[in-house]
Amino acid sequence: MTRSALSVRISQIVALLASLGIMAQMFLLWKTGEAYCLNEGCKVVEALTRPTPLVFNALGLSFFLSLFLLLILWERLGQKWAYTLLRLMLLSGLAAEGVFISYQLYVAGHLCSYCLTLFAALFVINLLLGRTQFVLGTSVVAAAIIASSMLRFDPGIFLAKKNLDQGTYAIKTCTTPTRDLYLIFSKKCPHCKRVLKVLSGCSQCEFHFNP
Repeated sequence: MTRSALSVRISQIVALLASLGIMAQMFLLWKTGEAYCLNEGCKVVEALTRPTPLVFNALGLSFFLSLFLLLILWERLGQKWAYTLLRLMLLSGLAAEGVFISYQLYVAGHLCSYCLTLFAALFVINLLLGRTQFVLGTSVVAAAIIASSMLRFDPGIFLAKKNLDQGTYAIKTCTTPTRDLYLIFSKKCPHCKRVLKVLSGCSQCEFHFNP
């Protein structure tokens, strides 16, 4: 067996093992409602994803099974299109992993050991397909992480630039107001009407009505 053929066989094994691992994780999620993880990072990351953990794992399973199938088609049938699609899928997968890892590093503040295991499997397959594929894949991951490190993900940045005046619908003022009052009101709110009645005699206030 040549070195190239051996690399493809090892890649097939890695893709298959990753698929089996995801299947086991999906079974645990279905049976117990909780995923297996070596640290608390998995629970933190799960809470920050829109798809459910089961759906997320199903997508990962489809991806690795597709890699396994393409590796089989390329090795046994010599399908060039399978090799081309395989390389594109690997680069796309690494790009996605770069985003996921960046999110865990800079937003969640926790690394998911299960996610890193799948990333390692993908990285190994990419490595086994040759130097060019390895350089391209590594560059994609590095670019995603470096680009993310240059961004700020703190929502307070936007909140700090906002104030109540930006939401003011109308202003009722007097000749020489000494204080500003903001009323967060609703037309159907009986408490708001009572507040307005109490403050109707105030001659030193400027009222800002914020619906």
